[in-house]
Amino acid sequence: MSKKEDAIGLRLSVIHMMAGATARLTTAILLSPADLIKTRLQATRQNPTSYGIVTVFKDVIRKEGPKGFIRGLGPRLIYIVPSAAISFFCYERITSVIKDPAAFGGYNSAIAPVVGVTIARLTGSALRTPFDVVRQRLQMYGSAEKGDLKAKNYDNTYHAIRHILKTESWRGLFVSVQSAIIRDASYACLYFTSYEVMKWTQRRCLGLQRENEVKTPGKRTIDDGLKPINHALAGSVAGIIATTLTIPFDVVKTRLQTQAMLGEQGYKGVFHTAEMIKRQEGWRGLTRGLGARLIYIIPAAAIVFTSYEQYKRLLDNIL
Repeated sequence: MSKKEDAIGLRLSVIHMMAGATARLTTAILLSPADLIKTRLQATRQNPTSYGIVTVFKDVIRKEGPKGFIRGLGPRLIYIVPSAAISFFCYERITSVIKDPAAFGGYNSAIAPVVGVTIARLTGSALRTPFDVVRQRLQMYGSAEKGDLKAKNYDNTYHAIRHILKTESWRGLFVSVQSAIIRDASYACLYFTSYEVMKWTQRRCLGLQRENEVKTPGKRTIDDGLKPINHALAGSVAGIIATTLTIPFDVVKTRLQTQAMLGEQGYKGVFHTAEMIKRQEGWRGLTRGLGARLIYIIPAAAIVFTSYEQYKRLLDNIL
């Protein structure tokens, strides 16, 4: 590989990382309220018919005010920038290699997104888990008076980390790492693969048979020929599919991450937690928070992918 090709590759990597990080950061800030509501719904064992999205929303407004909706956003922002940068970098770079007709005999476009994001997520999940635990503990603040939610309220991120280390040791920060890896890996595979399939389908319907590789001096970019509305649609559908199929893993992860602060120590692992939820609450218990998560994911996925594709084009013109 020549120095010129190395420079082009580095430039593309920077663009993908910056675009991915900026897109995810924007989404996390805008949709923090929906994420908080989802966490509280999943953590409770109450009857979902009497404790739903509207109830949680009213509780937050009454007890904590509008600021309550951004609880847990701090630790989320700490990890989301590097996590998103790495995820989209791996997604683009590994996907481009696997999609190369010279690689693996050329029969590889379908598995390219799966391999790329799985590698990224397996690495990121383990590193992100401590921040995720703290985020969800902070999101449970103010829920102590509601039924079975007897939460130990943390003042801030530092207080939460210090308390967890003191009462649960470092294991408390990694209590749900197995469920996080299972959830994240399966979600990423479904999410990015569905997105690629939706883009491919729309290109076929619009008569755009394949992506157009645009080469200019010192640059190499990919223009899929689609408009922002197409990216938004593809992202939303991908989000619906991935979220619906992985919601049980998300519920299990939330229960494991929040049980200590709620005074519940009955869950001992991924499969044990899933079995207990099914036995005590029925299959419906494993879908808690699906509505709130979809409210978060549908616009989030649309914003992330639309922003990502647009940021790529913008940065391509700047850098």
